[in-house]
Amino acid sequence: MPPAAAPQRPTVLVIEPDIHLGDIVAEFLEHSGLAVRRAGSGAEALAPHRDAPAPDAVVVAWSMQGVSGQQLLNRLHDRWPGAIFVVIAGQEPPRLRAAARHRCWDAVVHKPFSLRVLARTVHGQLTAARDRAADRDRARTARRSSVTRKTHKLLATAT
Repeated sequence: MPPAAAPQRPTVLVIEPDIHLGDIVAEFLEHSGLAVRRAGSGAEALAPHRDAPAPDAVVVAWSMQGVSGQQLLNRLHDRWPGAIFVVIAGQEPPRLRAAARHRCWDAVVHKPFSLRVLARTVHGQLTAARDRAADRDRARTARRSSVTRKTHKLLATAT
């Protein structure tokens, strides 16, 4: 019997314009068990040549040169609607509060932050998303099973 394939690690895209901070975050998340891709800007993350599969999660700096955090999150959501979004923010600017109303992100980590807290936040959000998907699958299966039982019952009473 061939050995079972190792489970695929969730992929996280880290979008951080500060090269040093982005590299540190990416390295820590990789050591925490995640597959990590890096982008230094929103434009780089959204570039047409980036045809890599959709990430499971995106860790994105709220402040970027040339694009507002809200605009970037909207574009990222359009590109990867099923991804988890974790925002790194220096403080809670009014635009970030406004974005909260639109639910553009799943979690916010404020600077200064602990890398452990960031990793725990990303892992927690990924786990919650997997649990929600499993719940939806179970509910869908239960509905199909219920419909099948009802159909069999109707067929049995019709004969």
